[in-house]
Amino acid sequence: MVVVEGEGMSGSPNMPDVLHRFRDELRASIALSTAGTRDAMGLPFCYAGSKGLLRVRLTVRGPEHPLDPGLAASVSNPVWRLLWALDHIKGEDEDIRVAGFYDNINGPAARRARTAARSPHQRRRTASSVGHPRFLFGMRGSSLLRSEVTLPTCNISAFSVEPTTNSTFIPTAASAQIDFQLVPEQNPVTIMELIRGHLVEKGFTDITVEELPGAYHPVRSPLDHPAFQRLVAVGERVHGTPLPALPLGTFAQPLHAISDILEMPVVTLALARHNSLIYGPNEHLPVDDLVRHSQSLSEYLIATAASAG
Repeated sequence: MVVVEGEGMSGSPNMPDVLHRFRDELRASIALSTAGTRDAMGLPFCYAGSKGLLRVRLTVRGPEHPLDPGLAASVSNPVWRLLWALDHIKGEDEDIRVAGFYDNINGPAARRARTAARSPHQRRRTASSVGHPRFLFGMRGSSLLRSEVTLPTCNISAFSVEPTTNSTFIPTAASAQIDFQLVPEQNPVTIMELIRGHLVEKGFTDITVEELPGAYHPVRSPLDHPAFQRLVAVGERVHGTPLPALPLGTFAQPLHAISDILEMPVVTLALARHNSLIYGPNEHLPVDDLVRHSQSLSEYLIATAASAG
């Protein structure tokens, strides 16, 4: 069974309904996906799951029509209100400030951090490999890998002001789109409630907090699960050397829907490199990487069928 859907950039909002509708026809034993990146030596990571996703839009309404900027001394500006609200969600220190956001992740995250720390495969990775001047806090090596594996994220992906013009005025509205990648101990429904309550508690009752379609839970199979160990073994045969294995990566996929609705473990094999410009212009892959990835998937399917007798 091959699942192909084109709504990944918007959270795959219709995928759970489709899986429910055709549950009896969609019979399989393992969910195998492609996501993530390769390490600094060009070896693909094997992941035992995926982070979850929550997409939120904050909107602030201002005057009915644009106002003269001189009135900024006597009326509120929706852009400032939005900026102040965003500052209460994530601070300059990169800490997510929503009360209760981290409450459930300390213990399990520590176990994932120990797994990431044992991986030697990120030692030579540099910020320039992803087209950025530096990593946060000068992180590198195992500390960089631990942060990417164990930490949830809070990212602003869009910011808009109405009306759109270069004129000087007090705008009528401002909005921001935020996405959160969640780790296995976090629930997108709970996190959404925490965000709403947090903004109200901080006095932002004038802000509309909207959950965008496509929220889904994180999911992770045990690292010692036969399905995951088989992926690691197949990868070693194809590449001639052990592949790096991690619980999670820097991506979110709707694998929880497959795991939960169809009741099966999930495993993921990386394909892209850090400089492959995924989702960007000139997106590219080396042909040899694509060939070996295809070989790995084929051999994994054969090995899985053989293990089932």
